Amino acid sequence: MKTKTSMAIIMASSMMLALMGCGEAASENSPATSEISFEEVAPGNPTDTADTSDDADTSTDADTASSVSSEDSSASDDASIEVNGKKVSILDDYQAAVDALGPADGDPSSDASHAIFYSFASGAIEYTTVKLDGEELPITLDIKKGDIKTSKDIGIGSTEDEVVAAYGEPTDVDNGEGVVNTKGEPLKLHVTTYDLDGYSINFKYDDDKKVEKYWFNNTANNARYNNQ
Repeated sequence: MKTKTSMAIIMASSMMLALMGCGEAASENSPATSEISFEEVAPGNPTDTADTSDDADTSTDADTASSVSSEDSSASDDASIEVNGKKVSILDDYQAAVDALGPADGDPSSDASHAIFYSFASGAIEYTTVKLDGEELPITLDIKKGDIKTSKDIGIGSTEDEVVAAYGEPTDVDNGEGVVNTKGEPLKLHVTTYDLDGYSINFKYDDDKKVEKYWFNNTANNARYNNQ
């Protein structure tokens, strides 16, 4: 801030000189008054420059966490179906998924591979798990019938063109080359696979190229299961 101090100095313009009774008038050229102006500049307070690096780092961390959280949520949603108003994802914890699927059709079954099969909604949904290192892990979530849709509105009866429009070109196509049925006859098969973030979706088509069934695979758990 600047402060301006004005100092008026008034100087006497006439002096009486008395020398033995003699007086002399002051010079007419001498100013009666003289004003001298001083301008003082007060040292201003330095502008506060608070260190915002911590705030910036905190904001960046929060944005990153929010982004990761958003991405995880999106992946879980896309890997899910809706049953009785609840979302069930192949990426969910086993117990959370089983609880959301509702009452099972009966006791789970197993086979020589030690996989555990749960059936729901009168066989419309099959949920498969496997026990590894004392933990039960989800492997596949199959939709065999009914009006259960994916997050992209694909379900039983959707055409292959509709699937491609929703998911793009598949990662893999299996037309059953070399696969035979129990009678040794070539097995008609047309399955498309979409490898996505942490999971895959497979669509099996009938002769009219309509979805006959579809299922989700938990990529990480399947890899652990196959490599045990």
